[in-house]
Amino acid sequence: EVLDGSQLGVHGIVAACAHTMKGSARGIGAWQLASAADAVETKALSMAADLPKAVRALAVAVDEAKAVITDLLRAH
Repeated sequence: EVLDGSQLGVHGIVAACAHTMKGSARGIGAWQLASAADAVETKALSMAADLPKAVRALAVAVDEAKAVITDLLRAH
């Protein structure tokens, strides 16, 4: 069943997005990104107070993955 944003709430939307990112990252072998996304998903579902810290760590992991992908594309 597909849920819209009104059914999930903010934390649910964050968790769903992080879950999708986690799966995509695993699919390309971006393990640090997958781990950071997993942390955000877990913290969002539990409404943890340190969710913002996990989101910041995820943003860093995204930037690092983008840099690696850019380097790989330039090499080919």
